Amino acid sequence: MVNGLQAVRAYRHLMRDRTGASAFEFALVLPVFLVMMLGTMQYGVLFYTWNMALYGARNAARAVAVSSTNVSGGQTMMVNAMPPWVTSRAGTGDVVASITDAAVGGDVVATLKVPAKWATVLNIAPMPTTLSVTVRMVKEA
Repeated sequence: MVNGLQAVRAYRHLMRDRTGASAFEFALVLPVFLVMMLGTMQYGVLFYTWNMALYGARNAARAVAVSSTNVSGGQTMMVNAMPPWVTSRAGTGDVVASITDAAVGGDVVATLKVPAKWATVLNIAPMPTTLSVTVRMVKEA
């Protein structure tokens, strides 16, 4: 049987023992750290995809505005500028690339819409439903 003095000594010994403290603190911090890292990766891929959509729409609008290509060629340019994780699914009809041509002096409008779920590594954070970019360029002679 354990008397009161032995129990107090055992309790004091356990209170001074720090051998598992680092592992316990790591176990507490790890989930928060992983969520932050995965969220950073997810939004990094999202912003990269949005930036490539903007790049493609800008180049396509410029090409149509200076009459170096037609509307269908501009739409193809927009889709081809997207990263591989989008272009591999582009035939499904969810990627909407549209260009509105105009007369000289009018605005050429290029719009590209892509489902945002295609631009994620893991869908763990709130995301917009659609990535959308619109670019306007003045039509030149």
